[in-house]
Amino acid sequence: MKCAIMVLVAALFATMSMACLWDRDTLAQEMKGLPEIADVIAGRFDRFPSEYYEDRLKRIEAGLGETMLKLGDYDDAAVACDRLGRSDEAIEWMARKQEAMAQMKLEDKVLAEHNYRTLANLGTFLVHKAFASKEPDLDGLKKGLAELEKAIEINPDAHFGRENVQIALIKDIIWEKGDHSEERPTVDIPPKKLQEGLIGLMVLGKAWESPKVWAWLEGSLGEEDAHAAHLIRRRMAEFKATDVAIAKDLPKPLAAPVRTLKDEEETDAYYEELRENGKKWSEERNKFISEQIKAGNHPDLNAKFWDDFKEVPKVEPKSAADAGSLNSIGLISALGIGSAIGLAMVLAQRQFNKNNVA
Repeated sequence: MKCAIMVLVAALFATMSMACLWDRDTLAQEMKGLPEIADVIAGRFDRFPSEYYEDRLKRIEAGLGETMLKLGDYDDAAVACDRLGRSDEAIEWMARKQEAMAQMKLEDKVLAEHNYRTLANLGTFLVHKAFASKEPDLDGLKKGLAELEKAIEINPDAHFGRENVQIALIKDIIWEKGDHSEERPTVDIPPKKLQEGLIGLMVLGKAWESPKVWAWLEGSLGEEDAHAAHLIRRRMAEFKATDVAIAKDLPKPLAAPVRTLKDEEETDAYYEELRENGKKWSEERNKFISEQIKAGNHPDLNAKFWDDFKEVPKVEPKSAADAGSLNSIGLISALGIGSAIGLAMVLAQRQFNKNNVA
């Protein structure tokens, strides 16, 4: 029995990949706001091939020793390393950033912002390192959790509240691995905030590949959200059955009630179109990025990088029922808020850049 439990826990860690990362791409995504849930299910949101991060990292590393980097460069380099699966190097970049900050005279607001970013990134890197170990690393998870909790003390509402959601997920995993001497933590986050945070983890991090995050998203939906829930279950069916079974063990008050879906065949067909469209969109986008980088072009260096990219058109909902159910998750109303937040952050970023020592 003990062996079986360890196998299940190991499977949970193998599939649990979440992120709460902070780099220049985070700001760009937050400026745009969260995508529609249909786009998230399809996989139609910004993700980049390894060449994108390798090129960025190479340029930042080339600047070391020549002059003091901007603080944002340390975040960019660290996240690039994490995206490439190099957690130890990502953690080292945060140590370098802290050393650089100690040598700078920063305004209080700028200092607080970068302390937040550093703690959020460091906590996530530690969590990712814990997930990557052969045996589940509970101490590593707890260290990462502690850094993330420090981050939200500085900025509780950052990233659409996704750090609060990330913390809830990590606490639940720690409970699942632990001895259950205490009751399982409840998820004390309002449904819409939880949904926005879970989508934020997918779009701004790595959680799109986590069955646990998808299961939590379904568990946060109401009985009336039958179409959205069915599409999410179809997405979860793409993962290993063992991983999905573990993910469906939901903490309170999350639940997956029986929902009535009268047009299952049509919804299945819509899902197939969504996923095919998302794969094609992602393939064409990554191909374009890779070819441009090989030619010496990168979005960091060229404001017109995307001018020649021809985007694969979206798949539209087949019926009003599809559109209505998907939109009822509440994320559509978040788009305007997200864009407003993003615009404010862009303005703030400009001020931060003025105060950053080059």
